Amino acid sequence: MHAAAAGDAPDQTALAAAVRAEWLREHAVNLLLAWPRMLRQPEEPALVRALIGVAADARAAPRAWTRLLEQDLLGMPPADFVHLDAAGLEAWHRASATPLAARFAAARRATPALTPQPMLAQLSTWTQADAHALAARMRSDAGFSQRPHWDGVVSESGAGARQFAHPLLAAWRGQSGNDAGMRMLARLLELALAAADKLPAVSMRAWKLHAGEAMAAVDKARGPLLHWLRIRAGQVVAYRILAPTEWNFRGGGVLEQALSRCDGPDDAQARAWVLALDPCAECRVERSDA
Repeated sequence: MHAAAAGDAPDQTALAAAVRAEWLREHAVNLLLAWPRMLRQPEEPALVRALIGVAADARAAPRAWTRLLEQDLLGMPPADFVHLDAAGLEAWHRASATPLAARFAAARRATPALTPQPMLAQLSTWTQADAHALAARMRSDAGFSQRPHWDGVVSESGAGARQFAHPLLAAWRGQSGNDAGMRMLARLLELALAAADKLPAVSMRAWKLHAGEAMAAVDKARGPLLHWLRIRAGQVVAYRILAPTEWNFRGGGVLEQALSRCDGPDDAQARAWVLALDPCAECRVERSDA
């Protein structure tokens, strides 16, 4: 709205800190509450509360943040974890020093792996031309927000896409493939990168497109969140939102491809993939025979 109306921009520093805290909170909830709940293992709400307590100000309390990850999540210093190679990852699996580490050890080769999928371009790299192209689709096609694509290509979003090229995830793929576990590991990697002060700053972008028209995007835990609007005579006359979930859960997206490969005796593989991509909404997996 500020970009469309040529008003003063809000405090980006405060907004970025709030988004960063929410980002890390989502990862913690996914890894320490939703995942053990799905596996019928003990959840770790006290640890989630402790992580949330320092997530909003992780830079001001680096020792507290690092200690939580080292003792309760990783079983090693975060700065060491983010540099694990294939041998180090194998040793980490064998040690299973924390309940979370043990879950990752059990997750190897537990879900079907995919052939490499297109990954959504990082928000920090989007150009003015990219913004105009996306905004044009949001403006002209009401269904684009439910079936988004990047220049015609259905692309994956989220931590797995952001960190896909990281050596730790490459090591996982070498052992287990391009699977649901890799997406879960990407979440843990981002927690560790934050503790090691190596997580890039949150990307927040806004583009004035035409008179009274603008689009803004912010990188959330599950990927970019887009808002497009048009203002006329001081009133919002059109407004559309593209949520991060839609990149992964749309038809032809990464989840559909993963589900087509699930072949276990029950719905465990499907539920693992849904959790790894995270719809950020209540959902259930139903299995039926064709």
